[in-house]
This record gives sequence, C-alpha cells and structure tokens, in this order.
Amino acid sequence: MERKVKKRLSFRFIATVAVLILAALGVLLSPLFRVDQIYIEGNQIVTGLEITRNIHTELSVGTNIFAFNASRVAGWIEAMPYVQTASVERQFPRRVVIGVVERQPAVNVRLIVGGYVLVDPTGMVLETVSLPKPELPKVVGMTVESFMAGRYLEAESLAEMLHLTSIFAIYDFVPNLMEFQDPREIIIHKDNFEIEFGGLYQAERKTRYIIGILESTPVDRGFLNISNPSHPRLHFTQR
Repeated sequence: MERKVKKRLSFRFIATVAVLILAALGVLLSPLFRVDQIYIEGNQIVTGLEITRNIHTELSVGTNIFAFNASRVAGWIEAMPYVQTASVERQFPRRVVIGVVERQPAVNVRLIVGGYVLVDPTGMVLETVSLPKPELPKVVGMTVESFMAGRYLEAESLAEMLHLTSIFAIYDFVPNLMEFQDPREIIIHKDNFEIEFGGLYQAERKTRYIIGILESTPVDRGFLNISNPSHPRLHFTQR
C-alpha cells in the first residue's frame, strides 16, 4: 500500500514538472512575448543604432522577452566609452526600455603624436579626435603615457588637471587653453589674456580672482600673474 502511494506521488510530481516545462516552453516560444519595440532614452551622444548593434546577439526585435539577461545587456552598453550607466527594463508583454546616462567630455588633451583625446571629468577617455571641440578647454604639455577609448587616461599631472577642471566647472569658468608642462607653474589662456596660475594652492581663490578681474577690467587683453594671490601682478593692454 505504501509503495503504491509513493508511486502515485512520484507520478504526480513528474507530471507536474512536465506540465511546468511545457508551460515554460509555450511562453518562450509564444509570439505574444516576442519583443517588438526597444525604446532607448537618455542618449544624446551615443545613437540608438550603436546601442542596438552592441547588444544584438543578446537582445533584438523578435527576441522573447524572457530569454535575455538584462544585467548582461546593461553591462555591454556600459562598456561603450560614452556610457556611464545603463538600465534595462522589461515592459510586458513586448516592450524593452533601455535607460542611458552618458559621460560628458570635459577637456581636449593634446597628444604628442598629433590630435586630441576627449576626456570626461573622471579621466575616462571618450574618443580620439583630429580637431579639438571648440567649446572645451585645450590641455597641452601633459606627457600622455597611454590612452584608449573606454579606459582611464594615463598621463603625468592628470590628477592636478582634473582637480583644476572641476574647480573651474563650479564657477562656470571655461578657459581656452591650459598649459601643464609643470603642475606647479600652470598657465591659463582666456580670450586674449595669459594667466600665470602657479600651482593648485588656493586654486578656488585664484579662480574667483581671475573671474572678478576679467569681468571688471576695461581692457580686452593682457597678462595676469596670480601664482601668489596675495601679491598679484597685472599688466593690461588698452583697447
């Protein structure tokens, strides 16, 4: 009697598992759950085509909505140089939404071999360009040891340059050129002004000083030495 009960329970268990497997296969094979739209939001620099090409082996139109690994898809998108973070959300029954937060270029770093690399505020290399982005500061004089899109720039004085750039961003100050041959003797060019900035000591105070002088001076070109902000030296040329 006991043996018969066990056989019945085993049969029921096997039957239940079989039904669940068939149900799962039915869902995976059903056209009702095939993705018919991949919606991408938050991207302005990276195109939707670039993103879908990068993930097509895992997710594309026609893929069953249960059949892809969302974390893996997000990881592939985040491997793109301009993408900081990515999220992948299933919206049943047939829609996938990809959210992207992009990295923004902060400076053009001049290369000895020619051209520039666009670098974000963390030092990530976004791309190599032959001509600098005119709306971003140019950085010259840094010894670049290694650069590759999607990896952090390896260069002397990188930390100092990024720190100074972050201070300038706080005050919405965008120089035309930053010379970093020596991080203790930084030179800034803004319009027709050459500014001996010195080192990073009291960098915020120096930045406020520069902005105040440039906004209040009646001349449009000249020289400013604020390496020691307590004893600045000024030389202006009249309009």
